[in-house]
Amino acid sequence: MVLNQKTGLDNKLPNDAKYYQECFNVGLKYYNGEVFEQNYKKAFMWFEKSAEGSNINAQIMLGYMYYEGRGVEKNYEKSFIYFEECANKDNKQGLYFAGLMYREGQGVEIDYKTAYLYFNKAAQKGVADAYFRLGEMYFDGLYVKQDYEQGLELFKESAKQGYVYAQLELAANKILEIIECESHQ
Repeated sequence: MVLNQKTGLDNKLPNDAKYYQECFNVGLKYYNGEVFEQNYKKAFMWFEKSAEGSNINAQIMLGYMYYEGRGVEKNYEKSFIYFEECANKDNKQGLYFAGLMYREGQGVEIDYKTAYLYFNKAAQKGVADAYFRLGEMYFDGLYVKQDYEQGLELFKESAKQGYVYAQLELAANKILEIIECESHQ
């Protein structure tokens, strides 16, 4: 354990919830390159320590790091385990990422129904990306009946929350409408 002003771990014991939160904070500092030079391997180590204390944010970061291969070898199976565990705790990020992995078949068999249910729960918790993914499912008819209008409504909700991909999708859809109108004139 590092004991200095940069970590804030001086007087905390490993069985103390504050210790595990501080381990997470140190991990973020390494991950983002704040205070410490950016180092994904060290960030991963600190997130692991934090996750030992059931810190759900650390579990999300470990899942993300395995998903992206940052500081560790990319491993969808391990990533999924972390995200699913967080989803089972009704964590909005866990629901979103586990839903994405169910939809794409990454680390788990494709399951559109579970993906839809997880995205829906995440959207209800305000995750803009989840609204977008639900919109895609309506556009593509994955688990749900294909419904472009419902898909557009979900894209609009996602875009209102600032999700750039939803904004781009809506802009592209508007351009297609204009082109179609001009071709009928």
